Amino acid sequence: MRSFFKITLLVPVLLGFFITTPFIRAARVAPTSQIPPQVVLTWNAANFYPSNYRGRALPTIGTPTTISAELLVNGKFADLSKASVVWYKSGNQIDSGVGLKQTVVEPDNNDSSNIFIRAVVTLNDITAEQSIVIPVSNPVVAIEIPYPRSTINANSEVTLRAIPYFFNISSLNRLIFYWQIGDTKKNMGAENSISLKISNPPSEAQKTVVVSSYTQSKDDLTNIIKTDVNLFVR
Repeated sequence: MRSFFKITLLVPVLLGFFITTPFIRAARVAPTSQIPPQVVLTWNAANFYPSNYRGRALPTIGTPTTISAELLVNGKFADLSKASVVWYKSGNQIDSGVGLKQTVVEPDNNDSSNIFIRAVVTLNDITAEQSIVIPVSNPVVAIEIPYPRSTINANSEVTLRAIPYFFNISSLNRLIFYWQIGDTKKNMGAENSISLKISNPPSEAQKTVVVSSYTQSKDDLTNIIKTDVNLFVR
């Protein structure tokens, strides 16, 4: 009887240990640490692109590009009106000031592929920094061909359009468009579309017609972009 009594007393003690142990462990969990301050950088290039373009306009040489900074403290944007902000481009300081949340840079010939920007923000006892790489593009002109596989019927009239992207202009009328069809050159001026009537080619070798567009900025006459496409006549 004495041995049974000892075992009976031992069972509640063990049960109590296993029941209370999870609560002891939970009480020892350390509180979650605060999120470190973070600088958020965004940018916008002020150049021309079609209204239906859904991507981001890339800066080209000479494009005014605005970079903006915000400071996240514990998940909330801080008031930077009294913050010191220092801006760097490719490691060189380019701007600084109190409350200077924005700066404007223009890519030059040394920025043929990208711009490296860094911002250092100091607010009270907080100092944080962030860097971004902004890709730099050349102006681009795409030729819109509304025919499947660029294939057209002989003796039919076709219309092509030159669609410019990322020129340093305020509107489309600041561009001049030239066209060349085979060996024939056409000066269309400000018109970015052309209508052609392709005759029946006399031989198989002439069933491919090369169409070239030349797009030139009135604000920079040295900037001419050439685009070639092939039309296949059947």
